[in-house]
Amino acid sequence: MKQSHNHPVLGPIEIERVARARNIRISVRKGRVRVAYPWFSSRERALQFLDTKLDWVRATLEKQQRTEAERVIRPPFRTRQHELRVVPDEKATRATVRVTSDAITLRLPTSADIANSEIQELINKGVKEALRREARELLPPMVEAASCRTGLDYRSITIRATRSKWGSCSSRNDLSLSVYLMLLPDHLIEYIIIHELCHTVHRNHSAVFLSLVDHHLGGREKELNRELKQYHPL
Repeated sequence: MKQSHNHPVLGPIEIERVARARNIRISVRKGRVRVAYPWFSSRERALQFLDTKLDWVRATLEKQQRTEAERVIRPPFRTRQHELRVVPDEKATRATVRVTSDAITLRLPTSADIANSEIQELINKGVKEALRREARELLPPMVEAASCRTGLDYRSITIRATRSKWGSCSSRNDLSLSVYLMLLPDHLIEYIIIHELCHTVHRNHSAVFLSLVDHHLGGREKELNRELKQYHPL
């Protein structure tokens, strides 16, 4: 059960006893600190362990804050088919975003700061919609072409705004692909599509599975996998 705790140095954190945990684990994500500890341990022991890791936690929090600051989206910014356009409007009382065939248009009051978190959230919403439109147009033909080329059949394609993974394949051979694939170059999109199509044959990441992926990629599986690690969903 998750509980909140007001740490004297870090402020509000999450602490949770987890049945499957074997050790005390500390995670820092999106500025939030979480401590998970096993059933055979105690809340007090978990907090003591956290205190021994304060330097690492604070350094990680600072690094994430710097990364978020650097991630501010402002012109010039383009997806494959859309350009971010900012339109200052003296009559506007709040920021709005609209996605058309080739643009993500942000209209905002003249005094507004584009780096404001609420405006950045609005821009991200527009970017996500633009990527979704592009993915719906571009991904199905790419999957169909890869399926015909490899002889690997699938049942359906679903496109979601998934950040945790680029794609997946269900036990019924339904493919799920992330809209954020649109941020990758074509050869890495093809790599992920073929990877998921190969899961229609092998439901694991065994050596046999990787060999099949490598075969359909002309011996480049390891190379492309290394390159993909340089990217992360926006």
